[in-house]
Amino acid sequence: SANMIQVQFSKANNAPLAAALSVSSLMIVAFISIVFVLINRKYLGGIKLSRASKYLKIFAYTYLIFLYAPALLLHIFSFNSSQIISFPLTGFTTYWFERLLYQETLHEAFKNSMIVEFLNILATTLGVLASRSSTRYNFTGKQISLTFILAPLVLPEIIVGVSLLTVLIQLGLSLNLWSVVLGHTLLIMPFSILIMNSAFNNLDISLEEASMDLGENQIGTFFRIILPLVFTGIMASLLI
Repeated sequence: SANMIQVQFSKANNAPLAAALSVSSLMIVAFISIVFVLINRKYLGGIKLSRASKYLKIFAYTYLIFLYAPALLLHIFSFNSSQIISFPLTGFTTYWFERLLYQETLHEAFKNSMIVEFLNILATTLGVLASRSSTRYNFTGKQISLTFILAPLVLPEIIVGVSLLTVLIQLGLSLNLWSVVLGHTLLIMPFSILIMNSAFNNLDISLEEASMDLGENQIGTFFRIILPLVFTGIMASLLI
């Protein structure tokens, strides 16, 4: 959708349609964020903030308003009947939002984006498993393995992309949506590991030991005790 917004601005010279697309994208992101907040409040009781954290929260909101307030001005032009960005507005219309319903390219891009984002669960799952093993156990080659897994964080994305493209071509694999999912997983998994490392490091190991002492096996302890305690980290990883 970001590419389509850029195309509408630079090539098609249709600012209102680009603004309408921006508004729609913002609404989708806001809806997803609200869903995750409600899940956190319902199942985890919300995160209780200290006094210092509340001041940090105020600062964060102020920063976000300062950052996105100019962008909100653009959305006004999505209701303008003219394609020219200027004040005063020539008239109020919802025509540009109606146009979005007939943009087949947008529909295809949205479907592909949803598939890739849904399969982001794969990167998060791998991140959870890698973080759990690296924070809980010591094994031969642990540091070397983590170094290779986290390498995409320090390497330029163009190098990672070209390397992945070369590997796919040499293996004779076709370039399709699944290759995009593979590249997305490769780039996202290191971030997921860093987030989950923080969550697992803050985990009280005595809770796991208590569960084992009470007769629960390792698998049951992992799903019933450990995962709920790091649920916020998993949600943060899924939002990447």
